[in-house]
Amino acid sequence: RAYSVGKITVYNAIKSLAKKGIVSRIKGKGTFVSSGRMEAPAQMVAVGMRTTGHYFGELFEAVARRLRENGILCVSFDSEASTPGISGAGAKLLSSPELRGMIIHGEAYWKKPFLHALPNYQKIKSVFLDYYDYDGQPPYGAVLLDYEGAMYDATTRIIESGKRRLLLFHSKPKSIMRMTESHKINHPLTQMRNGFNRALEEGGADGNVRAFIDEDNVKLQITGLLADKDERPDAVLCNSDFMATRIIMCALKMGIRVPEQLAVTGFFDTPWCLESPVELSSFRIDTAAMAAAAVKMLLDSQPATIKMKPEFIARSSTGPTTLTANAHLTRRRI
Repeated sequence: RAYSVGKITVYNAIKSLAKKGIVSRIKGKGTFVSSGRMEAPAQMVAVGMRTTGHYFGELFEAVARRLRENGILCVSFDSEASTPGISGAGAKLLSSPELRGMIIHGEAYWKKPFLHALPNYQKIKSVFLDYYDYDGQPPYGAVLLDYEGAMYDATTRIIESGKRRLLLFHSKPKSIMRMTESHKINHPLTQMRNGFNRALEEGGADGNVRAFIDEDNVKLQITGLLADKDERPDAVLCNSDFMATRIIMCALKMGIRVPEQLAVTGFFDTPWCLESPVELSSFRIDTAAMAAAAVKMLLDSQPATIKMKPEFIARSSTGPTTLTANAHLTRRRI
């Protein structure tokens, strides 16, 4: 996927490397870099995050590409598979003197307990992507998304379009370990709620926040939210395009017109937006800019906190609009 080649091409490449003695193939165990080639390893940066899926896959590929452009080997650990820790060859790799640092997605919860378990933890420079993990403190630097500002802009734009009963509908946070209060404060869902509530207060509109609990029964939950005509929201803002698309589909089946009777927004500007029965308004994140900022921060040894504000992409699900929320950066030294 990283190099846009097929499996057969990869197989032949590894076969060629084995013939040259660069890698060794051990039946039943796998393929390994030959020991003779490990005397002068390349400089490495370990990347801890989900490596597949909408947004996550794009962000990971952007980081890996930027590292390759700088002559740095990208060693990835998919947090879904390896959290809360890693041992054996992985731990040995992260103790290598050739390790320049780590780039970690906040969702990975890697700073604790994972990084703390490494013997050279204090010497590893790590830059966080998207948001802080666990204790909410930047270990070296961070490239964060301004979720609060994005949701504030979206809510304000919905209110200005004439909607008065708004609902913020989001997934329940997934936590593999107990969150600290600091982590909760910095979590994207908390930031979204803050932006949503601030816009409601300034716009004089009514609003509610609801989290869906069981993904298997989410259709039933959506139907319940939209069934009561008197209590029905006239706008629903979601933390994902997938959920926003489900809401649009349910609304249309119930005879609710989108966006006339119900405006809907998503997040991350995934392909779901154009697959939706009504093209979905969403927020686009510049993953290339995030990756460039994180790699530059790590390699140039200039710690900072950078916030990037996603760009709102207005489509049919919110109707005509004139307000534009452009992406921008703010930087402060830490």
